[in-house]
Amino acid sequence: MRLHINYSVVLPFFARIVNELQARHGVTATSGFLYGSDTLRDLADSGIPETTVRTLTGFLRTFDVEGEPDLEYLRRKEAEYGDPNLYLMIAGCRFIGSFEHRRALRLLEAGFRMFEQLFDEFAPDAVLSDGVACTMSYIQYAIAQRRGIPFLTLAAARVKDRFYIIRNRQDRYERVEALFEQYKRDGIANDLRREAEDFLEHFRSTKLKPQYYVEYAQPPKVDFASLRTIGELVKRRRLDPDNYLLQSVWGAMSGRVVRLAKNYVLDSGYFEPPVRGEKYVFFPLHFQPEMTTLVLGPYAVNQIAVVENLAKTLPIDHRLYVKEHKASLGRREMGYYRRLRAIPNVRLISPYADSHDLILQSSAVCVISSTVGWEALLYEKPVISMGDVFYNAYDGVDYVDSFARLPMAFRRAIYEFKPDRELLLKYIAANIKGTYRGDAYFTPGGSNPGLLPDNVKIVAQAVAYELGLAVSPLMDSTGNDAIHN
Repeated sequence: MRLHINYSVVLPFFARIVNELQARHGVTATSGFLYGSDTLRDLADSGIPETTVRTLTGFLRTFDVEGEPDLEYLRRKEAEYGDPNLYLMIAGCRFIGSFEHRRALRLLEAGFRMFEQLFDEFAPDAVLSDGVACTMSYIQYAIAQRRGIPFLTLAAARVKDRFYIIRNRQDRYERVEALFEQYKRDGIANDLRREAEDFLEHFRSTKLKPQYYVEYAQPPKVDFASLRTIGELVKRRRLDPDNYLLQSVWGAMSGRVVRLAKNYVLDSGYFEPPVRGEKYVFFPLHFQPEMTTLVLGPYAVNQIAVVENLAKTLPIDHRLYVKEHKASLGRREMGYYRRLRAIPNVRLISPYADSHDLILQSSAVCVISSTVGWEALLYEKPVISMGDVFYNAYDGVDYVDSFARLPMAFRRAIYEFKPDRELLLKYIAANIKGTYRGDAYFTPGGSNPGLLPDNVKIVAQAVAYELGLAVSPLMDSTGNDAIHN
C-alpha cells in the first residue's frame, strides 16, 4: 500500500498515524505535502524523512510564480477536474482567494502541475487528509477522484470521543447516512437506543460544546500563549519567508492590538440581550475566513447579504437574532456590525449569550454549516441549512440552496415542523455506530490528547480498516484485532 498524506496543520498527528501504519499495517511507502520548509523540522522530529515530502515553496523555486498563468493549461484542467469550474478551488482558500487575480491563477496552475507530477511519480493507492479546506487540498482531492484513488478525510466527530473517516468533500458521513436509513427502516437495538438516550441527556444537561469551541472560541487577549505564538512565527518565517501561510510578525502583533481595541468598543454597547417573549429565528454568524463557508457554503460567504435575505423572508411577527462568534470578536470591521444593526427586524445578540438558550427559545434555527445546526436538532428544533454539512442527512433539516426558497422553508419550519424523538434517537445512534471510537481532534498549540500512543494505535487501526489493511476497525487491550461492536 502506497499512501499520500496531505499533512496540513495536523502534521504531528498524521505523522504518528503514518509511523503506525508503516510499522503494523503494511503501508510500504508514503509521500506527503507541506506548504513550507518551515514545517520540515516538525516532520523530522516525528520520524518522517524529508525526501518523501513535497513543499509548495520548494516547488515554486523552480516555477516562475511571477509569470503569466497558462490559461490554455488551466482550461484543460477545468475540463478534466472542474466541479464544474476551478474558481471554486481558488475561492475555497482564505489565502489564494484574497490574492491578486494573476497570482491566484498562477498558484492554481502551480498546484496542478506539482500534484499531477507527484501522483504520476509516486502512484499512491490512497490519500489521507484532514479535509478539503484550501486550494491545494482541493486540487489533491480532484486529482484523486479523477484517477479513482480513495481520498480519506479523518477528523473529530460531533459525538464526543469519536471520529469519522469519509471520502467526499461535502462533509457527508457516508457510513452514518447508510446506517440512518437502515435504522429508519428496521429500528435500533435496545442497547444502542440507551446509548443514544444517554448521549442526548448528557448533551442537554451539560450544554455540551465542541472541544475546539471551548479551547479557541475566545475573545482576543494578550497572554503567555499568544506571546509564544509570536515567537514561533518569528522562527518559522526565518526558516521559510516564502510560505504565504505565515503572517508577517508585525502584522500578527498589530492585528492583535487592533482586535483588542475593537473588542473594547464592542463591549461598550454594540450588542444587545435577547428580549423575553419575543418570537425569533436564530442565525449564528460563522467564523471567517474558514472552510465552513469557503468550501461548504461558497455562495453564502457574504454573511451580511445572508442576514439581509433571511430578515426579509421571516413571518411578520418574528425577529432575526444574529449572534456573533466569540472567536470573531475584533476581526470584523466596525461597519460590519453597523450594517447588521441597520436591518429593521434584526437584533445583534451578544456573543456571550448562551447559544443553547437561544436555540431553546427560538422558533427555528438557520445556519450555513455551523455546529449550532447540530445542537438545534438535538433540541428537536427545526433547522434550515444553506451549506454542505453532515446533518443535512437528518429529516428535520431543510437544506435550502437558493434565497428564493427561504420564505417557504421558514413557513414549513415555524408552522409545520413536528418533533420526532424516535427519529432523533435513530440519527444519534447512526452517528455513534457510523463513527469510530477515539480522538482525532488536533489543533496547533492545543491540549491534543489524541497524540497519546494508545489513541494513535486506535486511529491508525481504523484507517487501516478503511484501506482494507485490517479485518476490524477496533483493537483489544493487547493491540490485536477485535470484532467490531
